[in-house]
Amino acid sequence: MRKEKVKVLTDVMALQSREILSKYSELVLANKQGLVIQEKKSSFNFLLENKERLINLPVELFLSQYEIPFYGEIDSIEDLGNEWIEVKVRFLSQTPFYYRECMTELLN
Repeated sequence: MRKEKVKVLTDVMALQSREILSKYSELVLANKQGLVIQEKKSSFNFLLENKERLINLPVELFLSQYEIPFYGEIDSIEDLGNEWIEVKVRFLSQTPFYYRECMTELLN
């Protein structure tokens, strides 16, 4: 039996400044080390324009539909060459291993 793809949205916020970097980005991949999100360029070209200062920035990803926060650092920001930006976030130790396992199971 084939598993239906679940759409999971997240806001991305800088931990220290509480600046919103992205709203309603889609989580597209998860593993026990981190998450991959995608956002439309038209909404957040800011991510590409500020790429150097955002790499290694501690962030909170809040999954409002599950009321769960994830904590990580931005590992990379890439222009996918179409209308999408991809952001890879590696988990910080504050994100419980159980949450990581649940997201991995849900998205893969």
